[in-house]
Amino acid sequence: MHVPVLAPVAPAPVRVEAVKESNVSRRWCAEVETPKSGDFGFRTDYRMPDVFFKTAPHNPPHLFVADALYMLTGVIYGKVPLMISGQRKAEWRDVFYNAAKVHRWQIVAWVVLDNHYHAIVRSPEQVDNLSKFVNSYHKYTARKWNNQDGLSGRKVWWNYWDTCIRSEKDYYNRLRYVFWNPVKHGLAEKPENYTFSNYEEYLDKLQNFATAAMPEVNDVPEF
Repeated sequence: MHVPVLAPVAPAPVRVEAVKESNVSRRWCAEVETPKSGDFGFRTDYRMPDVFFKTAPHNPPHLFVADALYMLTGVIYGKVPLMISGQRKAEWRDVFYNAAKVHRWQIVAWVVLDNHYHAIVRSPEQVDNLSKFVNSYHKYTARKWNNQDGLSGRKVWWNYWDTCIRSEKDYYNRLRYVFWNPVKHGLAEKPENYTFSNYEEYLDKLQNFATAAMPEVNDVPEF
């Protein structure tokens, strides 16, 4: 789906509305009963009212659940730092929010770095449109940046990964992972010192949360 053209934005800190903690879904993917292989027959997908389960050759089965939380990771092709400027990061942020509104995904947390991003989002009732959501802002930013750089047809995005968050503990582990990613990459001393995330909206909630005691998330691609 085409994302409308956005007006230019300055690379300055911008407060954007995200899902409030009290509204975060408490439906965890570990609680969802997934279909057995015999349910598929010769099909590659299985639909229930609010669950979409899909298989593909050479890939693990994929679970899409309505009103659940997902972690997304996207990376620039070849790990090139195409988003090194504040302007590019701001452009990604604004297109990301616009695409989420169009495809009805709610944004909980996000951070964008020089060549990748991480986000936590909440799924809509239409549970099989995740790829359309991600592809919409990937395609828009690719066209925009290729036009800016005079490189028509250049491959900008390599791939994206998504994980259905399994439990409340898993959620807080990944929330910490998202917000502390700039610190891990040496771009800031503290999460609140990094402009291009929505960490400030969680400061009050996380100040008394023992993030340091959480185990490291180990299934997220890092660049």
